[in-house]
Amino acid sequence: MNLAKTKNIMITLFMAVTLCGCADEISYGTNSSVSLTADSENTSAYEDFSSVLIISFDSDNKDEVLDYICEKYNLEIVYNYQNFNMAAVKTDATTNESLQEYINQISKEDGILYVNKDETMTLD
Repeated sequence: MNLAKTKNIMITLFMAVTLCGCADEISYGTNSSVSLTADSENTSAYEDFSSVLIISFDSDNKDEVLDYICEKYNLEIVYNYQNFNMAAVKTDATTNESLQEYINQISKEDGILYVNKDETMTLD
């Protein structure tokens, strides 16, 4: 991995952590929302399987690559991070194995820096 790609990954991870730390609520779609809380009593929202992926783009033509990926893999854009080369997309995966297959395939596409499952991390 070259230095520029490593630097982009580090910056993107920093920005993602910063966004999560500043958000009180994230809305997925029109009818549901997930509260981000620090207490361990309110974790039931995260116990369900999520078919959402976070994609980081390595190119300046993010919108074209995002459109291509969504069309090719039948993905729905959940959120397009305008200030970052990132987007959240929903797959039709129903298991962790099928979600991992999406990650493996999308990661191979030109213009993709990395693909991760949408997940919550807590700092103790």
